[in-house]
Amino acid sequence: MSVVILQRMPEYPDQRGTPGELILPFPRCRDMEFATLEQPWKDNRLNESCIPAGEYNLHWAESPSKGWCWHFDNDETEPRTHILIHLGNWVRDTKGCVLLGKWHTDRHFKVEQSAAAMREFSALMRRENFVLKIKDAAT
Repeated sequence: MSVVILQRMPEYPDQRGTPGELILPFPRCRDMEFATLEQPWKDNRLNESCIPAGEYNLHWAESPSKGWCWHFDNDETEPRTHILIHLGNWVRDTKGCVLLGKWHTDRHFKVEQSAAAMREFSALMRRENFVLKIKDAAT
């Protein structure tokens, strides 16, 4: 199973969100960049916080509210469930999930081209299960 790294950027003083970047394990993807955006860390509170750093298994499935996207395995995110990587541009577009885009704007607190990024990332991953290793800025 492939391992993808989500490297979070250093925290910003206004705590508007948690920007990061996805690092893919394939040599052919060395020049491809994907930007991520999550809510700020708020002690893993439901619908308010990014999830803790760690390793998570993800699978491709349909969400009733977000369509086809990447799902974190629920037993690894307890007590929170239904954490996804899905479309969105602003922190307000997520309730504890990871947003995916092509690049950051608005001083790293917005991701652009989210739909294109999801299509490209999903094609590169062949919609196969993978491990996401989330690293905080200091690690």
